[in-house]
Amino acid sequence: ESTPNLPKMDAIGVSKTPQFRWIASDMDEDELEFNIELGEAPDKLYQSSGWIATHAQGMQQMDYEEFIGKTGLKPNTTYYWRVQAREQGHRKEDYGGEYISSPIWSFTTQAIGSDLAITNVQLIGEIKPNKPATFKLTIKNIGTEVARDEFIQAYYKKGSTVSEFWKGEARMQKQLNAGESEEIEVSVEFRDDIWVSTQGESYDNILIDGDSYVIFDMPNLSSQDINPTNNRKEVMVQYENAGLPVFEHFWVYVQSLYNEDPSQVLGRIGNPFQIYFGVSDDTVVSKAIVDYRLNESDSWKVIQTITNNDDYLQGDFDWNIPNDRSLITDRAELRVRAYEANGVNYSEKSAFFPIYSNTLEMKNITYDRSSYTVGDNVVVSYDLIHDYDIKSFEVILRNSDTSERLKIIDDD
Repeated sequence: ESTPNLPKMDAIGVSKTPQFRWIASDMDEDELEFNIELGEAPDKLYQSSGWIATHAQGMQQMDYEEFIGKTGLKPNTTYYWRVQAREQGHRKEDYGGEYISSPIWSFTTQAIGSDLAITNVQLIGEIKPNKPATFKLTIKNIGTEVARDEFIQAYYKKGSTVSEFWKGEARMQKQLNAGESEEIEVSVEFRDDIWVSTQGESYDNILIDGDSYVIFDMPNLSSQDINPTNNRKEVMVQYENAGLPVFEHFWVYVQSLYNEDPSQVLGRIGNPFQIYFGVSDDTVVSKAIVDYRLNESDSWKVIQTITNNDDYLQGDFDWNIPNDRSLITDRAELRVRAYEANGVNYSEKSAFFPIYSNTLEMKNITYDRSSYTVGDNVVVSYDLIHDYDIKSFEVILRNSDTSERLKIIDDD
C-alpha cells in the first residue's frame, strides 16, 4: 500500500540514516520478504537492502544503518526509493517477470555534515624551473560533523590546460572536529620535460614564463562533505624568465671524402648538407625553425620546424639541397630561431658559404671514323655541360691491358 510511508513523499531535512516504513499485506496471509531499493535518480536505484523476511502483515519498518549502509546518505541530496515484496521463497518469474513494487517515493536529506575548506595557501620559498616548490595549506572543518583526513593532490594549470603534478601530493595528519584547523605542507616538482608514465599518463609540469596556477584539490572527498566547492583552491604563481634561449653549439658541415676541414663549408645542389645545433633555456624551448637565404637581400625560406617539450632542444639532420641551379651562390646563410613558449625567440646565423653546382657532363660523344692506324689524327666531338669555366682536360688512350695519358690541357 502506498500510504502511510516514511519518509513522506518529497520530505526535506530527512536524517542521513533514515528509518523506512510502509504497509504491506497478503490476501493469503503468506509470510512476506521485502527489499528496499535506493538511489539518486528514479531510474538508478543502485543501493539495496537485500531480501529480508519479516513474517508479518501490515506496518513494516527497516533501519538504513542496519540493513543498507553504515556511513549514512549524502547530506542535502534528493534520494528516490521503493519497496519490493515477494512471498517467501518466490522468484520474479512467479510474478510475470517483475516483483511486486511500491510507487517510487523521494526525500531530501538534511544539510548537515563535515565541510573541509582550504582557507589559505602560502608559498614557502620561490618558484624556479626544474626545482621543487613547497606550499603551506590551512585546512579547516567549517561543518557540523567530524571530517576524516583527506588526500591532497596538486595540479598545474597553464592557460586552459590542467595536468596533475607527478610529485605533488600529501595527506592530512588527522580527522578534524567541527571548527578545527590543520596546516600541512605540499611540495610540487616542476620538471624540464613532459613525463609519461608506464601507463601512458602524461604530466606536463614544465614551468612557463609569466602567470600560471597551482591547484590543490581533494579528489577522494568524503560523501559526507556538504560543500565540495571549497575543497579546491587555485593559486597564481609568477615566474620571470631569466633570459633568452642560449645556443650551446651550431655547426653546418658537408660530409665529403675530399673535405677534411669542417670549417670549409661547400654546399652542392642535389647533395646533403648536415645541420647540427643545441639550444637551452631556463623554461621550455618550444620549437626551433631552421631556414636559409642565398644572399643578404633575399628573404629567408624555411627548411624545417622542430617542436619540443623540454628546456633543451637538439637539432641534427641533413638538408638535401634541391637540385636547382638557381640556388648557386657564394653568399648563402643558415639561420636557427629558437622559441620560448611565450613566442620570444633568439636566433643564430651561420657564416656565409657557397652553394656550388654538381653539373659537369660530357654527352653525344662521336669519332670521325670507326678505326685508326698508327699516326692518324683522332677527332672527337662532344657536348660539354657545365656551370663553371673548365680548367683542364686529360686525354687517355686505353686498351684491354694498358692505358696511356696522351695529353693534358690546362687553361685558366
